[in-house]
Amino acid sequence: MVKKIIISAAAMLLCIAGRAQQQEAAVTDTAAIGMESATVTPADSTEATPQDTTFFSRNIKIEKDYIPEIKEAKRPCIELKAHEIPVAKSDIEYSVAASSIIPRSEFHPIEPAKFSGMKRRTPKEGYASASIGYPLQWNAQAFYPLINSDRTYFDINAYHNGFYTDKRLIDTDLRLNFSHKLNRDMAIYAAAGYTNDYYNYYGDVATLDNGFMTSLTDSARSALARSVHHATAEIGLRSLSPSRGWTYDAMLNYDMTAIHGSELAEHQVNLTGFAATQLGGHTLRIGLDFMSALYSASAHGHGIKNNAVFGLSPAYDMEFAKYNLKLRVGAKLFFSFLNGRIVNAMPDVKLTYDYGNLLRVYAGVGGDYQMNTLSTTLAECRYYSPLSTVEKNTYTPLDAFAGIDIKPVSGLLINAHLSYRMMLDAHFLRNETTPYANSLYNSSPALFYNTFTAEYSNAGVFNVGVRADYTLRDRFNFFAAFDYNHWSLNNPDMEAWYKPTVEALFGAEAEVIKGLRLKADFYLATGRTAGFRMPNGTILSADMRNIYDLNISASYTFLRDWTVFLAANNILGASDKLNYQWFYGYDTIGFNIMAGVNLAF
Repeated sequence: MVKKIIISAAAMLLCIAGRAQQQEAAVTDTAAIGMESATVTPADSTEATPQDTTFFSRNIKIEKDYIPEIKEAKRPCIELKAHEIPVAKSDIEYSVAASSIIPRSEFHPIEPAKFSGMKRRTPKEGYASASIGYPLQWNAQAFYPLINSDRTYFDINAYHNGFYTDKRLIDTDLRLNFSHKLNRDMAIYAAAGYTNDYYNYYGDVATLDNGFMTSLTDSARSALARSVHHATAEIGLRSLSPSRGWTYDAMLNYDMTAIHGSELAEHQVNLTGFAATQLGGHTLRIGLDFMSALYSASAHGHGIKNNAVFGLSPAYDMEFAKYNLKLRVGAKLFFSFLNGRIVNAMPDVKLTYDYGNLLRVYAGVGGDYQMNTLSTTLAECRYYSPLSTVEKNTYTPLDAFAGIDIKPVSGLLINAHLSYRMMLDAHFLRNETTPYANSLYNSSPALFYNTFTAEYSNAGVFNVGVRADYTLRDRFNFFAAFDYNHWSLNNPDMEAWYKPTVEALFGAEAEVIKGLRLKADFYLATGRTAGFRMPNGTILSADMRNIYDLNISASYTFLRDWTVFLAANNILGASDKLNYQWFYGYDTIGFNIMAGVNLAF
């Protein structure tokens, strides 16, 4: 799974036009609660609002333990925020979630890293890390800022991860980030990157026998492997201080996704910008975005269409300090020129109230527009068939949300939230289907392959959840989260495939002695189903195994700069009955162990 560290705020903005590779939604709203802040983060949306899920994190540096992760920022719609470009690296990120060869889907909103609130020693400028595990897997990462001056910043970070048994996944990633202050009021920034994903289709092929789904290993198809190339280049110009009362940011991005050994390729060209000024003592902001996805001639032959979207988002942000109120009043308008409905409008309204250091109450209504492309679907599920048409963009005209953040005592943060989201042309993955053509399966009228396509339906989802995070003297941290999701689809034959009904996460970490840290977390997901379509058009659903994911890990830092770590991942996956699948037919790698060393320099 490709993962990146976004080193600076400038580099983070550069990634907004990149592919949405797992990861994480944009942080939007931070308010001081005592000496800490409650950060509201959405879970299953590219829009920066807290409508789905709310995570707590502190305004301290968080240096998570174990294996450094390289993460790439998700594309927000068209919303950008101006601020000074820091010329300091972000914290090294580590993970204990190497429990699955399958990347967790965009919908998976709960990750232990979101809750880790313990203070760590500030890392040095660069680091290198290497680890190896059983079954055979490996990981190597390195980061270093080659130039880190008051005016210029330039870094290089590299990532390589592999798993090679009957389940194969090898990811290689290289990225360069650059920023330079032209003067006290203006900066230029740029980035370039290359990623290669190599993996095989090891999932089982399924048949329908007497009304029951049966998985059969198809060695011929399992032996198939794919290599996907990604390249990106970005350049932007932004203000560092108001110029004639205005702040601004404009960025041009090119992103290429190509399937090795075929002529299938996607070329994205995106232009994003915003401008903001003070008006009547408050902030007026106007955002513009143009996104396009152009495909090779061979893709058009398979029905894959070009895509182009223009977005406009005016908003007026007001703050009434006397009443501890913040109010945003705005709207968003997206024009889709080549795919689906032409005009797509939605509100952008949010009200926040802070009561001293004790609580925050927030509510609002927003929306979203997602341009679905080959790269976004491959990021959601690497086993998505590249030749399957990406038919429709997803329009969310209504996203209503409300929540409360409470800090009853020092070190304890609690959140409760609810939301309702209405989506038009939401897509749900299902296994590809074909009539049987192999005598091995001639007892079944259909084969359900280990590649995926999508079905579309209008849908609504109601979400309610709670979060809690408690830190004691920066030596102990406990986190817990629970989410309930109720989906309703207009197509009565479909279900919200691969979307869990209930999700829960529990975990703790502690520094038992100086330098020695222990951590454990448990993730639960229930109510997931998989989808299938018979050759005659009949749609079927099958229950998926619940996810029970237990991870335990330890790290020890010595000589200030050296850290050794050991992680036991997906421990319950040692049992075939408890090992789970993210997608139908694809078992995770099960129980695995990783050990390694990290050097900060």
